[in-house]
Amino acid sequence: MPRKGTKVSEETRQRMSIAQQKRANDPRVKAKQSKAMRKIWEDPEHRKKIAAATKKQWEDPEYKAIMLETNKNRKFTKETRTKMSMASKKTWSDPEYKKIMSEKATKSTTKRWEDPEYREKMITAMKNKWEDPDYREKMSDIATKRWEDPEYKEKMSIVRKQCWEDPDFKKKVIAAIKKAAATPQAKQKRVAATKRNWENPKCREQIIEAIVASMKRPSVKKNKSNAAKRRWEDPEFKEKMRLIAEKRWEDPDYREKMTGEGSPNWKGGISGEAYCPIWNSPDFKEMIKERDNYTCQNPEHRNKWSRTKVIVIHHIDYDKQNCHPVNVITVCPSCNSRANFDRNYWQELYTNIQLARYKKNE
Repeated sequence: MPRKGTKVSEETRQRMSIAQQKRANDPRVKAKQSKAMRKIWEDPEHRKKIAAATKKQWEDPEYKAIMLETNKNRKFTKETRTKMSMASKKTWSDPEYKKIMSEKATKSTTKRWEDPEYREKMITAMKNKWEDPDYREKMSDIATKRWEDPEYKEKMSIVRKQCWEDPDFKKKVIAAIKKAAATPQAKQKRVAATKRNWENPKCREQIIEAIVASMKRPSVKKNKSNAAKRRWEDPEFKEKMRLIAEKRWEDPDYREKMTGEGSPNWKGGISGEAYCPIWNSPDFKEMIKERDNYTCQNPEHRNKWSRTKVIVIHHIDYDKQNCHPVNVITVCPSCNSRANFDRNYWQELYTNIQLARYKKNE
């Protein structure tokens, strides 16, 4: 190694560079250096000293600007990125290292976010980033690509389930979401995002498919039903929805859209079709109700209310002319209204109930 101030030729400099690279790539030298560095970092005083020096350096605006610009313009080759990724994965595959670093990161992040000034600074920085269409598109592509990987999707699903099994975590996240969602700005953003997504035919089709698929799962259907019942038990919510409905119906365009052929429940005007002659016979209806023990035959309803005060007769296949006893069943008015939605589901359910009944009586 030449002394400081000594001028060396370009040839000598190149030979020195090659020698240094060769030495740096030597596994024995690497192991020795790694061992030495670990030993140094085990000293708390040394670690504290380095941290203080690094902080002092980054407090210099000029140094900070140079380093940010350098890192921004630094471009690694694909081979280098692969090596760095493999090294990082190898390090993080150690459970003990992962646990220690996760605890440190959580503690450090929590402490930082408790500082209002830091929090405001980070929120502003993130907002500024997301205002850049190129950055937003880039992050969207990365997220989409990740979620297309079945292995990653399964991994994230397991992690989320584990997190939600922790009552404290669940309570904390729900409280944070409610607090954030309650702000007028958040509501406006949700409405704007929903409208924007719904205007996109592809996105609208995906949303509908996802909702239909999820509603076929009994657990989802039950949870949504229970949640809706709880909400409608709240007098304030009920009054709020009543006022919203009244306001909507004051709009002639909306009223026209939701009436007749414009209604999503329109079935071609079959409500005006005539019933079979026996339908108006009180004896026929009494016979059906007596057969069903004057009880709503919807299992979901019957499990909660064994006996109902008001009951009606429902056509299982929705054909008003088919009044055969096998095709009619006793339900309450609420369940009769529900049967107007997802007709295939209700038709299959009530058909199976009738088949089981008549097989039992054979």
